[in-house]
Amino acid sequence: MSLSYNGIELQSITYNGADVQTVTYNGVEVWSARPPFLVRMRYDANEASHVKDIAGIFSIASSNGVVPNVADPFGGNNALDLSSLYLMVKGAAAINSNKLTVATWVNLSSSPTKSNVLMAGQPANVWHKQIYFKGLKACTTHDSDLYDSYGGVCTPNALSANVWHFVEISYDNSLVRIFVDGQLKISQTDDRLASVEMKNANQDLFIGTYVWTRNDYLNHLKGHIYDFCILNGIWHTENYNVPTAYI
Repeated sequence: MSLSYNGIELQSITYNGADVQTVTYNGVEVWSARPPFLVRMRYDANEASHVKDIAGIFSIASSNGVVPNVADPFGGNNALDLSSLYLMVKGAAAINSNKLTVATWVNLSSSPTKSNVLMAGQPANVWHKQIYFKGLKACTTHDSDLYDSYGGVCTPNALSANVWHFVEISYDNSLVRIFVDGQLKISQTDDRLASVEMKNANQDLFIGTYVWTRNDYLNHLKGHIYDFCILNGIWHTENYNVPTAYI
């Protein structure tokens, strides 16, 4: 999804002296001003773990050495296989805003009966913005315990297993939007998600597991991710064409 001029993707559009935030064509958002990156996690063969934060704000550590790289959505081998390990976004800075977007390609190989966790903060006894796939439905919750009855905000339909999907979840104060493959699946308010952090200062953000049960199969992400990003702001507000390369 992009607008280009002379082969260069536009980073901003101005009309009558004002910044244009979105461009829509035939009812589909074909361009949206992308907020700044906070985390931009990619495969990097030059890193000891094979993973690097391209945004340069945080460092990425692996729970078990080198992360296997596998086929990505576009025919390369730049996806990260998290089926047997997890990652930690490390650094002193907090990720704390009422306007945040998480976007990633995800390919889930199975659906544990409890929580297929993509993202959860540390420490475990503090509420955070968390993302998980329960029954392959994309969900987000504030709760520090994914076992309880509070399910958070979830898409009505499950993702297909063993298929790449582009998932985007934004936190716009109390309004949560979840897109799957460019389609807005749910837009729902949840005051509990408006006031909690995504990453505490001097703590880790776990990617691919839940902090209390890192070795629990039922809470470990079973699958692959590609181009995992956290953006400082709201990216999309309506349906759009999914990216055809790194965002």
